Amino acid sequence: MLIGYTKSILKWFAIVVFVPTLLSLSVDAQQLDNQDVDNSFGSTLSNPSLPIRQLTGGPFTIDNAGTIESTNGNTIRIDVDTTLNNTGLIDADVTTNGQTIQFFNNSGNNSLTNSGTIRIESTGAFSPAIKVQASTVSSITNTATGTIQSSGATTVAEGIRVDDVGSSVNLITNQEASRRRGQVELAAFLSSGTPPALTRSITRDLLQLRVALG
Repeated sequence: MLIGYTKSILKWFAIVVFVPTLLSLSVDAQQLDNQDVDNSFGSTLSNPSLPIRQLTGGPFTIDNAGTIESTNGNTIRIDVDTTLNNTGLIDADVTTNGQTIQFFNNSGNNSLTNSGTIRIESTGAFSPAIKVQASTVSSITNTATGTIQSSGATTVAEGIRVDDVGSSVNLITNQEASRRRGQVELAAFLSSGTPPALTRSITRDLLQLRVALG
C-alpha cells in the first residue's frame, strides 16, 4: 500500500515539474499574423524574427504595453492598414541591415503613436528603428515619454527612415525632443524618382525636428 502511494506522489510531482518547462519554451517562439494584437503590461511577445506580421486583410490595431522583441531580425512588418500604439518596449536585435518596425508596400491608412520605447541594436550598415518603404503613413507621433532609437549601425543609425518612390509621412510629431535632446534621430533617404512635393514635405518635417532638437 505504501509503495503504490509513493508511486502516485512521484508521478504527480513529475507532471508538475515538466509542464512549466513546456510553457517556458513557447515564450520564445511566438509569431502572430494578420490579426489585432493587444500585448498587456508585463507580457512578452518574442521570436527570432518578426513576431508580428500584418501582411493581408485589415485594418488592424497593435496595442503594446509590454515587450515585443526579435532576437535576430526585424520585429514588426506592416503591409496593410494598421494603427500602432506603443507604451511599452518594441525591440530588435540584428546583425545585418534591419529595422524594428517596417511599413512595406503599404498605401493604406496607417499611423504610429509611441509613448514607450522603440529601438534597434544593429551591427549592419543601415538600421532604422522605424522604416517607411514604398508606403504612406498619416502620422508618426513620439510623445513626451517616448524614445525612438537606433544604435550600433556602421554607416547610419536613424530613428525614422523614409525611402523609396511613393513613400510619405503626412505628419511627424516629436513632443519629447524639447526636453531631452537627441532621443529621436530622423533621416530621410529619397530615391531619384521621389516626387518634388514629397521631397519638400519630408524636408520640412526634417527641418522642424532639427529645430526642436536644437
